[in-house]
Amino acid sequence: MNEPQGSTVLPGEKVDIQVVLSQQNAYLKKIFTNYVSQEKTNNSIGRLGALTLSMGLAKCVNISDLTLLLSDNSLGESDAKSLSSALTACSKIKTLNISLARTSIKEQGTLVLVTALSQSICLQTLTLNLTQNKINGKGAQNLLSGLSQCIKLSQLVLNLEFNSIGKQGTQELGISLSKCSKITVLNLRFDAIQIQEFDQSLLRKILKMKRLVKKSILQ
Repeated sequence: MNEPQGSTVLPGEKVDIQVVLSQQNAYLKKIFTNYVSQEKTNNSIGRLGALTLSMGLAKCVNISDLTLLLSDNSLGESDAKSLSSALTACSKIKTLNISLARTSIKEQGTLVLVTALSQSICLQTLTLNLTQNKINGKGAQNLLSGLSQCIKLSQLVLNLEFNSIGKQGTQELGISLSKCSKITVLNLRFDAIQIQEFDQSLLRKILKMKRLVKKSILQ
């Protein structure tokens, strides 16, 4: 399989990722035209598709606005690593929407993903859907600790429904969340069991976030 050629996107330009990549590689065109561009999940791109997608993204170094809807796929830790490597190359992203619900991502996958995001020095708005994966309390802590290093992140939507965070995990989550000092808009989604397990320290930490003007914790 031939590797996509370099992108000619201008700095700061809002990019249609389907156009940029599909013009350069027939396999990527199939992925984006049939799957991502129609906002479908459960598209069975598999590991080869995930790797090819990551290779293409890594070439789009000037992209500023990106949506990846990859939920309900057979993706795992190695795929998270490939995607994370690509996101590291896309250091100019300002708005990022990633849906990886029900993809068997675990603690290690969460760690490599957030390590990449923490290097996104331009990232301002992040929507991250990790519903129904295998993320434990440590994974959730790693996630928020990494996001606290996103120095321009001001809006965060984070969905952690149906993961195994636990009471201790929510305590650590609150500590890590309090370090995200630039956030003004926060939307957290948990399932009913997680809400019952909440330690009040999480809520107190959220209330102490000085710049927060809009918050929502939903189930």
